[in-house]
Amino acid sequence: MHRERLGLKRLDEDAVARYLAEHLPRCDCPEPVRRLVHENRAALVHLLATLRASGAIAERRKPHGHVESELDRFDAHMRQARGLASNTREQRVAIVRRLLLSGEFGPVPLVPARLSAAGVRRFIVKNMDRWSVSSIQVIAGALRGYLRFRACQGDRVEALLAAIPSVAHWRLATLPEVPSEAEVKRLLQSFDRPFPSSRRAYAMLRCLVDLGLRSSEVVGLCCLGIKTAASCVIKNCRPVRNLYAFF
Repeated sequence: MHRERLGLKRLDEDAVARYLAEHLPRCDCPEPVRRLVHENRAALVHLLATLRASGAIAERRKPHGHVESELDRFDAHMRQARGLASNTREQRVAIVRRLLLSGEFGPVPLVPARLSAAGVRRFIVKNMDRWSVSSIQVIAGALRGYLRFRACQGDRVEALLAAIPSVAHWRLATLPEVPSEAEVKRLLQSFDRPFPSSRRAYAMLRCLVDLGLRSSEVVGLCCLGIKTAASCVIKNCRPVRNLYAFF
């Protein structure tokens, strides 16, 4: 701000965007300084919000037009009818704005009735290469929310809702990776120090390896809950710290 002779009153989103696009890529400011774009953007957005809350700078100028009026009505619907948080509403409004200004439905201003199933599908599919699975799911959820809002306004949206693809995200599609026998052997051999903490950790590891217990079950074990002679384990006892004594 000093170098650009930018007064505090002139600090806004345009100044932040200019800083991120022009200054940050060739930043030569002395250390310590953070040069990651996402870190700087997050910090500056928080700075603007703090300055506005204290009245140091003016509120953000809202653009005008048919699309922005539509988005204001959508935001009011999410706030009054759905009770969504401010961050969620801002995220969904930004996604729907990109849809309405994408040019998939002809020139703007956009008439909501001009929305087509093919346009909605193209908006998502053409960006799949640069969006992660979780991002696509968030975007699809925002579009479904907007279409339900249009349904409340009397529009027929059944075909549009069906056009939004459901993205598969199978977290359990593959078996979990487990260490090999050699790796387990090296891990067990690493407990070579005769300290109580090392012996306790070794005992807990043997419960995981030999008995197949979960980590939460091992933490809940107690002295009376272990019967090594019978190879039997009783869970849900009060935990103690001297579990190593049984090994």
